[in-house]
Amino acid sequence: MDRFQNELAADLAGFKASAVNTKGLRYLRLLAATAPPPDSTAIFLPQRRTVMLMQTLQEWMTSDEDDLSKELDSRVAETFLHLAPIAQNDLGSHWEFVFDLLEANLEVSS
Repeated sequence: MDRFQNELAADLAGFKASAVNTKGLRYLRLLAATAPPPDSTAIFLPQRRTVMLMQTLQEWMTSDEDDLSKELDSRVAETFLHLAPIAQNDLGSHWEFVFDLLEANLEVSS
């Protein structure tokens, strides 16, 4: 399972913003489905892979693509719930993006 999760995360990093609504979203769903429960002791992804994935997701969401799927916002936020505990000690601009995305999702839902 570890290898499959790592390969999914690596494949996600290879998709350009133009493929996000098709292949990217499908792989993101698969990756989220393989995430262990929050109270599990299982390791979801290695820390370096996690940070790279968070940066990839940030690039997708801040790209010039105007027709990004509405589902993408919620799927990326869902993925961040699993990634945040792994990358909590790693500082970077991806955290600003995470908080902006969560805030945007909260505004849309209210």
